[in-house]
Amino acid sequence: MYGLDGTEHPVSFPDGAEYLQSLDPEKDFRAVTVADYTFIVNRSVVVEENLTLSPERPPEAIVVVKNGLYGKTYSVTLNGNTYSFTTPNGTTAADMPQTATDYIASQLATRINAAVDTHGVTCSLAGSVLYLTKAEDFNVTTSDGYGNTAMYPIKGKIQRFADLPNNAAFADFTVEIVGDKTSEFDNYWVKFDKTENSSGVWRETVQPGISVGFMPGTMPFALVREADGTFSFKALSWGTRKVGDEGSAPHPSFVGGSIQDVFFYRNRLGFIVDEAVCFSEAGEFFNFYPSTVTDLLDSDRIDVQVSHTKVSKLTAAIPFSKQLLLFSTQTQFAVESGDLLTPKTISIKPTTEFECNPAAKPQGMGRMVLFATPAGAYSGVREYFVDQDSQTNDAAEVTSHVPRYIPKGIFKLAAGLNEDMLCVLTKGDRAAIYVYKFYWSNNEKLQSSWSRWSLDIFDQVLNVDFVESVMYLAVNRVDGLYLESLDVSAEFPEEGEPFLVHLDRKRNLPGQVLFYDEARNYTYVLPQEVGYFASGTPAYTAVATTGIPGAVFPVANDTEAGELRLIIGPGDLTEYDFVFGRRYAFRYQFSTIVPKTATSNGGEKADNTARLQLRNMQVNYSDTGYFKVEVTPQGRDTFTYPFTGKTLGMTSSIIGSMALATGTFRFPVRARNTDVKIEMVSDSPLPCAFLSADWEGMYAKRSQGI
Repeated sequence: MYGLDGTEHPVSFPDGAEYLQSLDPEKDFRAVTVADYTFIVNRSVVVEENLTLSPERPPEAIVVVKNGLYGKTYSVTLNGNTYSFTTPNGTTAADMPQTATDYIASQLATRINAAVDTHGVTCSLAGSVLYLTKAEDFNVTTSDGYGNTAMYPIKGKIQRFADLPNNAAFADFTVEIVGDKTSEFDNYWVKFDKTENSSGVWRETVQPGISVGFMPGTMPFALVREADGTFSFKALSWGTRKVGDEGSAPHPSFVGGSIQDVFFYRNRLGFIVDEAVCFSEAGEFFNFYPSTVTDLLDSDRIDVQVSHTKVSKLTAAIPFSKQLLLFSTQTQFAVESGDLLTPKTISIKPTTEFECNPAAKPQGMGRMVLFATPAGAYSGVREYFVDQDSQTNDAAEVTSHVPRYIPKGIFKLAAGLNEDMLCVLTKGDRAAIYVYKFYWSNNEKLQSSWSRWSLDIFDQVLNVDFVESVMYLAVNRVDGLYLESLDVSAEFPEEGEPFLVHLDRKRNLPGQVLFYDEARNYTYVLPQEVGYFASGTPAYTAVATTGIPGAVFPVANDTEAGELRLIIGPGDLTEYDFVFGRRYAFRYQFSTIVPKTATSNGGEKADNTARLQLRNMQVNYSDTGYFKVEVTPQGRDTFTYPFTGKTLGMTSSIIGSMALATGTFRFPVRARNTDVKIEMVSDSPLPCAFLSADWEGMYAKRSQGI
């Protein structure tokens, strides 16, 4: 674990290290954070049924003496052996105590325990209830001479809960309530609990001898931030099956399958697997079993299946616009539930049908959700939204104007919500980040642009994510694995910088870490002060922040001094502070320039039938220090027109100083609009910002449509 400032935080592993094993980590892992818990799912692990069984009960039964009557014979038959007691006929007052139910039960218990036969049954007495148990199974029946309603046995199951004695006294005696047509519910299990008070109560329980749940080691683990600020990766105390049986309280649908995604929605933790969506009990994130099977509670766990004519194995779940969106490879579904999400109100409906790349989890961005789609050798991105006027769902393609831009193999989408930015990583181009920028004004999208941020050809971008307006990247470079950050908010200079210095992997170099070699007359810094360095082609640059603020010093290597040195510049510069980094190139290529004509409905359309011969263009820039324009007519060499940021006659154009200019830069084109490539390029650490561009040319149209 690393903090946002780069500080490493050790992680303890009480257990679960093997859960992180994977042959394809980019595909296999999904996560969601809830408070101090980050739930991590390994999509390649199958959730297994727990082989631990609920406690078994020995062969047992109870006999309840319900009514005491005069002149009746009460009999208990055990495996064919009958034990009886006959009450007196009541001719005298002394006969009355012998009709008490506890007296009758005691007489039967005495006869059973005194028997010399081999029935092997042990009999205990609690009031008017006999408790019978044996090492192996046995049969028990009763008769009482009163239609068999004055005494009855209970073994394994009983018709009604009301027939259970109030004072069974035998702890954990378990029985199934079968129910009848007068009951609102049936087929549940209860046991006698004596833990609360001496009389005891009947509590709902689980059927003896069935699996208690799932194997915790195959369920998602959690990265937990402990109270002392440390982190632990460990198994969770998942809830077990405490009531019902395999019919009334079945395993959740993810048992026997591989969980594909984890999410948090309306105070419930959720998993998706195959065509099922499983929600935990409300407020009890670790419980996926019912708390009772005698009623359907609003807070109970939810386990539902999507229904569609196509095979719809779910791959991702995204909370969006008071709904939960579910994505399969071909269809999108919405979980609807009204104001409350309960087992009674939930429903899942298909909304749209677009192909979705299952390797990249969709990302919610305000009023839309963006997801990746396959497009042959390339990839696309769609923008799912709900039309507020018609209340319909659609997913517009935001790569329709660049259909051959993003290579196939998208595996990560990252949303910068504060900056209206989406970053895309693809296996087809591991050394680049594809960036989508958009801007909405009211209900009109005014910007929908794509750009490519490229790293060194041997670099691999493993992951990208946002925290507020800062982009964090995990980059595997030739000299190691790096965690790097990039602030993509509005361009403001960082502390100490005269302007926002455009360098990659920037480091501040105060004068204290610089050295002056008097013999060679140059100032240098050692690579270890920079923190990274790979000799070869990268162009390193230092920009002064004191002394001559903004002065740019290309960095050279000196390996002949007995050690590798990075030469900042000639002379003694140890009194200056610098920003050190790698130079990179910014390139913007103009789309084909075409004239536009007005349409009858007040809009505009491009005129592709006329001939446009471009003569000149001008770019309006703001606070810009350097850039160049490269014009490449078809079949001819490239013409380069540099802008240095200094204009003759301006007070800011003093040698040795650095200033940024705002104005217009004009350059020739001299080519047909369809036969020329026009690019603006800047490989300087100085900033550049472009507001608009204008063109002039000869426009010839031979015909006019009517």
